[in-house]
Amino acid sequence: MDELRHRALFDDRTDLLRPRAFQQRLSEHFSAAERHRFDLALALVDLDDFGRVNKAYDHTVGDLVISRVGGAIRSALRAEDVAGRLGGDEFALVLPYTGRIDAARVVRRLLEDIRGLSGRIPAAPPGVRITASVGFETFDGSDLSSLEQLRAHTEAALREAKRLGGDRAVFYRSLSARGRA
Repeated sequence: MDELRHRALFDDRTDLLRPRAFQQRLSEHFSAAERHRFDLALALVDLDDFGRVNKAYDHTVGDLVISRVGGAIRSALRAEDVAGRLGGDEFALVLPYTGRIDAARVVRRLLEDIRGLSGRIPAAPPGVRITASVGFETFDGSDLSSLEQLRAHTEAALREAKRLGGDRAVFYRSLSARGRA
């Protein structure tokens, strides 16, 4: 029964939460941050040009890349953090008790770890380059009106990271006022 429950909540390839389970945990953490006025960060991670990996090689290599990225994300987490695989090459992290500066450190380290996977995937040619784009936003328990606003800000930051060419992180509040969603 425990194994079935685990398989229902966690992605087979990455052992990160599935989208519905991740959303539930995000909602719980947002509510707690709002109630107790503590910091919370949300980061969205999207692999750059992942479709190219699947086209140039095959889905076996793509699956290995996804699995390794999941491992990099898991190793970047503290006990209280939550991560999920939202879809194909999209991931998300909830970092409770984490303000802007600490969130930036976590995101920078994660980008380096993902970049470090380049050329080190078994069965993949050494030239396989792996990078990611990350958008992140923080909440201090009172400065946003809703979880939907936190998510929208994070998505806007991710879009900007992609627009700038990928292999980078963008903090939503660093966007110019006209560039914000």
